[in-house]
Amino acid sequence: MSIEGTAPTKNQPTQSTIMTNAVNYILSNKIIREFLENDAREQVASDIRAKTGSGTTAKAVEVLLMNGNDETIAARYMQYFAAGVAAAAKLRTETLTA
Repeated sequence: MSIEGTAPTKNQPTQSTIMTNAVNYILSNKIIREFLENDAREQVASDIRAKTGSGTTAKAVEVLLMNGNDETIAARYMQYFAAGVAAAAKLRTETLTA
């Protein structure tokens, strides 16, 4: 792999390619993807519980997402899911390039 701050050689992938491959791997791995989806739903449920004091669960968030009526919940879910994918991809690239 290339050393930080130097251009990759012809046979070395760019950092962007490495990260793209890691993201594709994360999204194609059913176990990791489901874990990140569940975590994102739980995070949204936690936010709702903190804001409203209700007993909202990750399963309730899943139902709300299926209904598609609440754009705020969907946006927050996507934000948490994307952050999880990015973190997992970063860990994967660090592991592969170490």
